Amino acid sequence: MDQRSYWATVIGIEIVDKAPLLGDFLGRFLRGGPVPGAQTLSRFFVIHVMILPGALMAMAGLHIFLFRSAGPAGPFKATTQELKSKMEYFFPTQVWKDIVVMGLVFVIVCSLAVRWPHEMMEEASPVASGLNPEPEWYFLFLFQLLRDPALAFLFAGEFGEFLGAILLPTLFLLLLAALPFIDRSPERNIFKRPIALTSWVVVMASIVVLTIRAIMFRE
Repeated sequence: MDQRSYWATVIGIEIVDKAPLLGDFLGRFLRGGPVPGAQTLSRFFVIHVMILPGALMAMAGLHIFLFRSAGPAGPFKATTQELKSKMEYFFPTQVWKDIVVMGLVFVIVCSLAVRWPHEMMEEASPVASGLNPEPEWYFLFLFQLLRDPALAFLFAGEFGEFLGAILLPTLFLLLLAALPFIDRSPERNIFKRPIALTSWVVVMASIVVLTIRAIMFRE
């Protein structure tokens, strides 16, 4: 782990530490003690190479199980004959499609890594402090949410950090998980669902604007 990754990890743990009830326990668990050190690096290594891949494989298995038992999302408005004409076997047809797409994504990611490799900094050390760490680009919008001057009245102080870094993302993820149970409309055309379309546009526009502002005002 290099300096940038180390200090980004430390800041992430400090944010988790502000969560109510379990925050102190989670912070100590991730640090491996009261302060960051060698145990912190070892625990994050195990999380990234063992726990997260295992969790992703378990979620993929659950997805395939639910897909096989409940079928794809939808109702399809068609006659019985039309439905039969569009039916296909999950194996090997759908499995082959998944393999092709995953292989294509793997090749693209590897090509980007070779073309623009990640520049490692000096070895991680708790002593060095002359660095302004920031998350990777896909989390820059959340980072900017906490430090943007235009939003300082909402996300200033410890409660603001808790609100922007923990409460709002958690509520948003819970809302996404609950959407299939809340919105049960059979309409499949997104342009005939103004509330869903407007909400998606607002969320995506906010993420894009905050990401651009984070890059423009990068320290």
